[in-house]
Amino acid sequence: MKNLYNEGNLSRYEISKMLSQEKPNQRETLKIPMDKLRDRLPQNLSVQQQEDFILKAVDYYKKYLQRQRDQAR
Repeated sequence: MKNLYNEGNLSRYEISKMLSQEKPNQRETLKIPMDKLRDRLPQNLSVQQQEDFILKAVDYYKKYLQRQRDQAR
């Protein structure tokens, strides 16, 4: 913003555009301590593999719950 101001290009539009952008510190995150996950994850996985494993497990559980709801109807 300072650079745009110094260049004379700072406008209401530019300010609005900057303020409407999502900032990294404004994203929702979920943190789970590793000691809670360690016994539930396969050993020797990289951090990326652990993340992939958790996301696949959540997807699988979501599908499982949906099947349970469909059977109850």
